[in-house]
Formats: sequence, structure tokens, C-alpha cells
Amino acid sequence: DQCSSSWRHRTSLVLRAVSRARAKNIAAVLKAMDCIKICIQNLFKITDQVSALVLAEVAVSVFSFVKDSYSTNPVLLEEFENNEGYRVLQTILSRCDAAVNHENGKPIEELMDFIAALTICGKAELKVAVCVSNPQPPDFKFDPPISSGSSSIVKNLPAFRILQSTFLQSENPYICTQLLRTIKMIWTWDK
Repeated sequence: DQCSSSWRHRTSLVLRAVSRARAKNIAAVLKAMDCIKICIQNLFKITDQVSALVLAEVAVSVFSFVKDSYSTNPVLLEEFENNEGYRVLQTILSRCDAAVNHENGKPIEELMDFIAALTICGKAELKVAVCVSNPQPPDFKFDPPISSGSSSIVKNLPAFRILQSTFLQSENPYICTQLLRTIKMIWTWDK
């Protein structure tokens, strides 16, 4: 039964394992079958019928192929971007605002970690603009680290904007705390 949480969990583990294996032809096969496009469409269709936590779990399980295949073949990320993938992630996170707390938040934490991983999928590094205006408290310093060409640098602004806009809109302390954790994680990768 697809509605069974144990079935979803086992299926999720299988999908993630296959995704992490990074078989050379998997991205081409998934692209040829429009799997990412169909998944996005289906997630939009069931958004109001399924709990936000289930939506988050499904999104991470299926879209892990987008993240894991990017370094060898970016076609799934392109399909994701061209079919409103970021909007479906934003919709899922918005739905979670009322339903999530520290007891049931694992799917949301995994969704945020997935979105964080998407932030490094791109071609051009986004630079931090140092524009601190006065007045500032005494001893205030802001010296962002200079990039060393690391692969763990924000290169995908739409993915980062999902985290930012969710933080600005959320009224859920748990979600805001997890978003700050996620942004801190991105900021400290390979620094």
C-alpha cells in the first residue's frame, strides 16, 4: 500500500541508494521518460490531498536524482528548473508551516538539506557583496571568506531563495530554526 509509511520509507531508501550509485545512464533514462516533470506535476496535483510531511518525503526521494546526477549530467536539473521544480519545493515548505514541530520534523529537515545541496548545483559562483552600513556596534566585523574555488559554493540562487523566502514568511519557530541551521551549514561548507 503506497499510503503506508513503512512502504514509503523502504521505497525512499531504495530510490536514494539508486540515486547515490550514479549510474552513467540513469539521468538520460529518467529524462527520456520525463520522470522529473511528471513527479512535479503529480506533486502539484496532490498538494492539498496529502500531508506536507509526506510531500516532503516524496520530493526528497524522487528529486535526489536531480542532485546526485548533476555533476555528471545536468539534464535532470534543467528539467527540474524548466518544470517549476523550485515552485513545488516552495509550496511544500509553505504547507509545512502549521504542521511541523521538533517531534515530526525529520522530513522537513531532509527537504531543507536537499535544497541546500541544490544550492551548489550551478555554473557560476555567487559572490557575497560586502556592504555593511553605519552605524554598527563597536568591534563589529564582517569579513566573509574569499572563495578558494571549492565546489561547495552557492551557485544556484533559485534554490537559496526558497530557503530565504520561507524564513521570511514562516511563523513556525521550529521551521525558522531549521532554516537558520541549513543556511549556516551552507555558509560553513569547506570554509
